Amino acid sequence: MSKIKFILLTLCLWSFLHPGTAAARGLPKNSVGLNTIQVINNHIGFGAYFERSIDPNDRFSIIIPVSVAWEMKSAMVSDTSGYGSNRSFFFNPGVKFYPTGNKKFFSYALGLSIFSHIGAAERIYGSKAPDLPYWQAENYRFSAAGVLFNNYLNFKINRNISFGFEVGIGPTYFNNYKRKGTSTVVKGGITTIPNIAFQCAYRF
Repeated sequence: MSKIKFILLTLCLWSFLHPGTAAARGLPKNSVGLNTIQVINNHIGFGAYFERSIDPNDRFSIIIPVSVAWEMKSAMVSDTSGYGSNRSFFFNPGVKFYPTGNKKFFSYALGLSIFSHIGAAERIYGSKAPDLPYWQAENYRFSAAGVLFNNYLNFKINRNISFGFEVGIGPTYFNNYKRKGTSTVVKGGITTIPNIAFQCAYRF
């Protein structure tokens, strides 16, 4: 009798310490998703991603996103031709860690990714204010690369469909700027880039 109690106690303890093992095994490992609205620095657009869980407890995964975005207009320079048509591409593969696993209705994850951001933009000098009428617009192409530290919130509708929110920020260690119509490339210093996205995903 004591052996049976010991076995039952052991099983209960194991279930308590590993509550999601069976559930995690029953969940699909792959996800495809859309960044329905995404803000990257001063560009806004959309994207898609693939995510795969890489451990039995569903705590670690790899994620491969790609996005396209357009430079947002500024009220001060709304009549310039570059704003709204300057396009950029964003690629930031990385890893995610779910401290409590990715199997409950609500889950939180930390992430680390490397990114590449290339495209076109417009820089404004001076002002159009009446007391300072001088201003100048400069169109240029840029390429940047660095590291992003990401935070994710996920809400599951069922075992296949989920919605989420991503906020990331990180330094750009590599910055090149090339003015359109010239061959001159200017190397910039380290800057900070934000990345914000609203997500929906299908798990399979």
